[in-house]
Amino acid sequence: MVVTRAPVPALRPFVKLLWASDEASRGRSRGPARELVLPTGAMHLVVRLSDHPLRLYEHLDDPVGHVVGHAVVGGARAAAYLRDVSGPARSVGAQFLPGAAVLLFGARADELAGRHTPLEDLWGPSTEESRERLIAAGPADRQLDVFESLLAARLPRVHGIHPAVAHALERFSTTHEVRRVVKESGYSHRRFIEVFRAAVGLGPKLYCRVLRSREP
Repeated sequence: MVVTRAPVPALRPFVKLLWASDEASRGRSRGPARELVLPTGAMHLVVRLSDHPLRLYEHLDDPVGHVVGHAVVGGARAAAYLRDVSGPARSVGAQFLPGAAVLLFGARADELAGRHTPLEDLWGPSTEESRERLIAAGPADRQLDVFESLLAARLPRVHGIHPAVAHALERFSTTHEVRRVVKESGYSHRRFIEVFRAAVGLGPKLYCRVLRSREP
């Protein structure tokens, strides 16, 4: 099963698509244990939530391959690659737009191109903590909520409004369910109110009350 969705507004200049996948059916005793993945020309990030890390093979006759890790950045590439699909894999991932590499990973896109880089090499010790948050998130929709918050937190604050606030303002244009929007942000209720008030000048409940008063 694969769940896909577009990112929150704050991430849309950098993220094309988010997805969560549960490939439990891959853990079968028959059939191929390797899958040829065709290139998309785009950079992506995959975080595996199951026990099986990503294993890649150099070629069809490679008997062992090599393990890259549980969290991997795949650079833009023009050639296909072989991955192990012999075991079940639960994962979340994102496909990125040009310009995302430096902002989200602190590396140029051409430095990441044509290879798979362990996320720990780019995010350091916070990588494992991020993966643990995703594992603890529960269902796919909630995993994507947390994943969005992790990516948004990497964006430099000087590039615009706080990502959680940008998302909230977009959502409040169609709903006044503050509790739900806070949950979507991935922040605690107290922290969300703090960043929202700092950016908008009003707390989220008061802001929604003002919006309702202006509705016809």
